Amino acid sequence: MIGILSLFLIINSCSQKTKDNIKFPITYPLSDLTDSITNTFQPLIDQNFKSSDSGMVAIATFLKEEDSILVDKSYFFSNNKMPLPNKNTIFQLGSVTKTFTATLIAKQVNSGRMHMNASAQGYLPKDNPVLPDTFKGNDVTITIGELTTMSSGLKRNSPIQPNTHSTPYTYAFSYLKNEATLLYKPGSECNVYSNLGFGVAGLTMSYQSYPNTKDYYNYYEQVVVDSLLNPMNMDDTRITLDSIQMKRRAIPYSENGGIVSYNNPNWPMNLAAGGLYSSIADMKKFSKNMIGEGKVLNRKDIDTLLAIRGKVWADTCKVSRNHYNAKQAMAWVVNRDMKTYNDTSFDRYSKDGGLAGFSTYVTLSTPIIDNKQYKAYVIILVNRNKFPVGNYSKYVQQLLYDLIPH
Repeated sequence: MIGILSLFLIINSCSQKTKDNIKFPITYPLSDLTDSITNTFQPLIDQNFKSSDSGMVAIATFLKEEDSILVDKSYFFSNNKMPLPNKNTIFQLGSVTKTFTATLIAKQVNSGRMHMNASAQGYLPKDNPVLPDTFKGNDVTITIGELTTMSSGLKRNSPIQPNTHSTPYTYAFSYLKNEATLLYKPGSECNVYSNLGFGVAGLTMSYQSYPNTKDYYNYYEQVVVDSLLNPMNMDDTRITLDSIQMKRRAIPYSENGGIVSYNNPNWPMNLAAGGLYSSIADMKKFSKNMIGEGKVLNRKDIDTLLAIRGKVWADTCKVSRNHYNAKQAMAWVVNRDMKTYNDTSFDRYSKDGGLAGFSTYVTLSTPIIDNKQYKAYVIILVNRNKFPVGNYSKYVQQLLYDLIPH
């Protein structure tokens, strides 16, 4: 499927033009972007879903040059003439949820309530949970920064209770206190993706907001809603959906076909790592704040969140020290794999989400090119797991920059 990327980089300028409600002068053919995205994603969704499935792809694109918005457009696709999704169709975000958890921690760091290099245990009750504090017989400390940059040494996933196939808090707390061991020394040059680590990060955030509440761990969603989602007017981004929102959910499909169940009711310990639902309309609001186009995140919040704090390693550090061409910020992975027409390379910040039934991807960039400030994002939401969203998100963002007048 990757070959289709290069195939449609050659734009057919004679194709039918699409009307766009843009309130500023266009100095390049925006319809070329629409044609290329359509020619890429429509065959992709038709090939990856069965004819009887209600397969959906929702895409949002944004590009700004200085004070001029060049592109602010969404695209919606369905397979085999099935009903199209729209801006309010709700998808499960999976691990893109981690960017919300990290954003709230960055805000708490900048307010002085938390510190990146401080012990995470210091922001939790003394007895529940208790984090591992030794590695190979030596005393160690897991910090807030290590939890949010995948360098805590905690294993990938929260323990699953056998009889319920869920991750209840009390079961995870017992594991952390009595059984958990570290894969490597926290903060060393290692990077193991850890849903468990982000679950713990969510606990620290919840406890700081509800320190006098015994079941503070049940308040993660409330903290996110009060501190981030309501201020951003993101009414459809929730863990717990109301009856009307549930009717707007996309149907989740597995990689091999077939409808699967929605996941998060059984995920207590993983909610801060992957429990949120959202829509294209809401994710546009979040992404605009992430690139400095909103009013909820200030420049310091964004800088704290997106600062490079380590490398993304290809292994657990126990076997290999070869690393990917990527670096790690709080939740976000940073790649320098984008270039513009004048061969200017710049960083791309991305986060993917994948779980049974959904694939999601958000990529951001804010480069200065020829002394001009550019800001861009691409959001892709799909109701099928293991859909190739990562490569296509990068492809669409490259199309945005390729269309800059030059």
